[in-house]
Amino acid sequence: MTITDDDIIAVDPPASIGDITDNGGKTYFNCMLVKIEPDGLNVLHQAGAAKLLFTDLSPDLQKKYHYNPTKDAIYRNMEAKHMADSDEARAITRHNKRRSMLRLMALLAIIAVQMPQRDCQRLSDDE
Repeated sequence: MTITDDDIIAVDPPASIGDITDNGGKTYFNCMLVKIEPDGLNVLHQAGAAKLLFTDLSPDLQKKYHYNPTKDAIYRNMEAKHMADSDEARAITRHNKRRSMLRLMALLAIIAVQMPQRDCQRLSDDE
């Protein structure tokens, strides 16, 4: 089983779905459904925005929005891999920037050492 574009539904314009109370008892008031993903609902609500995971919602809401635990697990694994890949890419970029900076500093140090020697040589040539 794989995740396809059909498994992620953007709701445009956002649809009013009322108040939602999660399994922990927190209520999100005046929810507007923005996106349905395999692991949950993205909503705008009275106090801001939230991602409501299906595992935190009632069985009725899970059924209403076609929750599939297998697709949820696949999607979460894909998201975790994407985050890890992004973290690795950022680490490589930081490493390459540091290496470039060290090379630049080394070149500047070489230039700084050679400049006074050239100036001294010019002075002796002028005499």
